[in-house]
Amino acid sequence: MDADGHTEAARRDGHAASTAHDGGSKAGNRPAHLGGFVMAAVLAPAMALVISMVGPAIGAMATTGVGDVGGLIGGFLFLLVMVTLWGVIPSLVFGAVVLAAIQSLSWRTPPRGPVFVAGGTIAALLYVAVGLGVHQISPGLAMLFAPWASMTTAPSADNWWIWTGLVLSGLAAGSIYARFAERG
Repeated sequence: MDADGHTEAARRDGHAASTAHDGGSKAGNRPAHLGGFVMAAVLAPAMALVISMVGPAIGAMATTGVGDVGGLIGGFLFLLVMVTLWGVIPSLVFGAVVLAAIQSLSWRTPPRGPVFVAGGTIAALLYVAVGLGVHQISPGLAMLFAPWASMTTAPSADNWWIWTGLVLSGLAAGSIYARFAERG
């Protein structure tokens, strides 16, 4: 034991923990957790679809009834696969840009969960802004990476569900990444 009451092993473990996360040139930065990043990016489009469909679906069921449940489930599963496959590339790109920005900043301590949650939300907001901007310039080009933008040009209550779904899925993806990053 030293004068502060710490054992040699505790000092070594504390030193190893403080140096294991320093990510290279910037003290306090951790290297990005690739598995967590890919998992969050793959799940984000599906979460956006679920969130953006829940509100209108509940409203429709309340006024018209449930109808053909099998067709509803089959259609939803088809949309889920299509949206996930279509949305993974934008999710990876915008998430990577924001994660790179977070990693490039100097931090006194490694960034924690709230930073990554905010980062996921910012990535989703950037995606919405770029998607709407590209749609104004070229609707055909917007269909390649933001097909939802063509559905949100006319003012409607459903538009808010689409945008909300996209932003909340970014928040959720940031939360997923934060959990992976904190576990190491």
